[in-house]
Amino acid sequence: MYYFFVAFDPYAGARCVVLSLVIGPTVELLLVKGGALGKPAAEVISAGLIGAGAFLHSRAVLHRDLKPDNLILMGAHSSQEALWSDGEDAVEFAFVKRKWKLVLIDFGFARPLGKEELSDDIGYTMDKSGSKPVNPTSSHMPDLNDAVDPRNLTRTASIDRSDKEMRSSRRSGRNSLNASVSKSVSRFHMNMSAVGNRYYAAPEIVGGVKKATRSQRAGDDPMHKILAENAADYGMIADAFSVGCILRYVWTGVPPSENVNEYINAQTGFLAMLCGMCFSKEEKKTKRYRYNNEIPQDIGMVIKSLSIRDKFKRMTLRACSESPVILEINKKLGGVPFEMAPREKVAFLNCAVGGNQLNKVVATED
Repeated sequence: MYYFFVAFDPYAGARCVVLSLVIGPTVELLLVKGGALGKPAAEVISAGLIGAGAFLHSRAVLHRDLKPDNLILMGAHSSQEALWSDGEDAVEFAFVKRKWKLVLIDFGFARPLGKEELSDDIGYTMDKSGSKPVNPTSSHMPDLNDAVDPRNLTRTASIDRSDKEMRSSRRSGRNSLNASVSKSVSRFHMNMSAVGNRYYAAPEIVGGVKKATRSQRAGDDPMHKILAENAADYGMIADAFSVGCILRYVWTGVPPSENVNEYINAQTGFLAMLCGMCFSKEEKKTKRYRYNNEIPQDIGMVIKSLSIRDKFKRMTLRACSESPVILEINKKLGGVPFEMAPREKVAFLNCAVGGNQLNKVVATED
């Protein structure tokens, strides 16, 4: 999380925002360049992301746009081979010199919850009731291949089209069908952008946008009204799902839109290697991938628990921050860099107590 201060000039009424300078590559850039990160780097990102999300939720703040593009690994450089290494060089950077630090950025979609809203938040209710942190007891590695199944997102348009549209498309021919599907897909993607990145969105959020898209085509409720309701329904447990998607990508090197085994087989097969040698104009870094059984079991349990499709069974970020594997990583990193409120409590932001006071000030002065 980055820290910011809002300064008010009592004389001129000018406002300014002062941000810390964070230098480093985004996690997205690293994943695109080299695939699955080495174990030390992946552990730093895992503990940092879960910790940042848990800290926000302990302050009743939702980020609502968690994705690799919004994560910067400060102190790293995309040319460092240690980022993709499991060796001593990576351990030195991560845990001895502690050069790498994850920073969460871009709070453009973030939203503070007020006291009256918190009682309805599923994630907080689970934390308050004492949901147990992840503590793997099974000897079987959880299956992460289909932890995320966003292929449904790209198929939404063709599945949700009405019989009338289908008959009309068949009469008009293939070109008309393709155009109609493309238009519907674009509409769905545009609507998803109002509540965060579609590839890292929780199923309940995607379901709400599907409903909004169908209503938009049918001409029912106004789109802005439906999307506003859907955004308001976004809770802590939806942030948790996004974190699960990100960690799956970090540890496997496989984007959330792909099946792990299928993707790795396609990328590392003979045909893919042959095409790379024949058509690549410049030498590129060989990407690294991890199959399901190559991920540490305790990390796999964390990822699986965060990416359960049923929001009532999904693990909260505050519970995950207390899981043995995350506590052990934080110990190697020198401890958690901030004070965390007990899970049954929250420390509200000033702008969220008694209504959004910051918005009231801005609205009055504007």
